[in-house]
Amino acid sequence: MLRFVLGVLSLSLLLAASPGATAQMSDASLLEPSDSALAIVPFRTVEEIDADRALIAGLVDRSTLQADRAKVGRDNSNRYAELTQQEIDLIKKKIDLADDDGREAEKVALEAEKDALEELKRFHERERDLRKAEEDLAKAGVERARAAQKAFDLERELAVQRDRLSGSNAGPRGAQVLSELEKKTLEAQKDLFDRDRRVAEREKSVIERRLQLFEAREEMLASN
Repeated sequence: MLRFVLGVLSLSLLLAASPGATAQMSDASLLEPSDSALAIVPFRTVEEIDADRALIAGLVDRSTLQADRAKVGRDNSNRYAELTQQEIDLIKKKIDLADDDGREAEKVALEAEKDALEELKRFHERERDLRKAEEDLAKAGVERARAAQKAFDLERELAVQRDRLSGSNAGPRGAQVLSELEKKTLEAQKDLFDRDRRVAEREKSVIERRLQLFEAREEMLASN
């Protein structure tokens, strides 16, 4: 869901309507820094930008909560793996004793139990690795949401300054202000899309690990 929301918002950064962008530029328009025909960052109203900012307002907190939950799951899986290893170590000692005493049937049963526990341990280890991947994904989501906030905040400030410096309020200083804001906005948007790409890579890794864990579970159930 978070990826869908940010995907829609990212698309709005690219496809925002730019009124007058195809208009013929006169010599006078070349001197007007707030003219939409000269805009590199598409023109959007403050209201449009605020609507997008409202959509991402809670994403940082939600992604942080997901990261915390994944960490708890990772810690639990790691603890289960350690406990299972303790059981394996205990059974190994029992196997040695059974071997020393010539109790072959008991030894065979203990070895079968050890094999099952080793399979269970591998499952918990894969589960631990999955939770770590989910934690990393959620943390990347936090950074992406913050990048989106920054991008929209800068775009909003650009829209405010465009309105303020329109018409007779423009001038060399106004042109410099708009130029600097437009550059910062573009840089923030690029950073957002870079982070979005990294999140997509982590999402793919999580799905692959889930498939691996699913297969491991099915094999474990089939062997019991």
